[in-house]
Amino acid sequence: IVGKLDSAKFYSKILHDKYPNLKFNSQFYDGSDENSLNKKEKKTKIGVNYSVEVALYETYTKAMSLKSILSSEGFLSRIDELSVNNKKMYALRVGSYKDRQAAENIKKRIRSRLGLSNLIVIEIKI
Repeated sequence: IVGKLDSAKFYSKILHDKYPNLKFNSQFYDGSDENSLNKKEKKTKIGVNYSVEVALYETYTKAMSLKSILSSEGFLSRIDELSVNNKKMYALRVGSYKDRQAAENIKKRIRSRLGLSNLIVIEIKI
């Protein structure tokens, strides 16, 4: 990661969500203990997550090109396959956040680091 505490918290949360059986040091969860984190997750599993949509592409290779740039700057991104007007499209997105403000903060970081300006925060129903 980049050696900053906020990055460590961010990536440890992603890993914890993906691999819930792994044990992490509780300091990475804003000082909360693991039991309170599990209680919070149970309450928020159904609802809305927010992501930053960086771009929408017609080809997977174009999406991968910008994804590699985002990765080199420390942003964990993904490519979601969508159907728009019966046409396959590839959305390049960053993050999955429980609150809109967290996604807005990442949007600002991407804009300042990479100069990308057409970023939007989207809601994803889960």
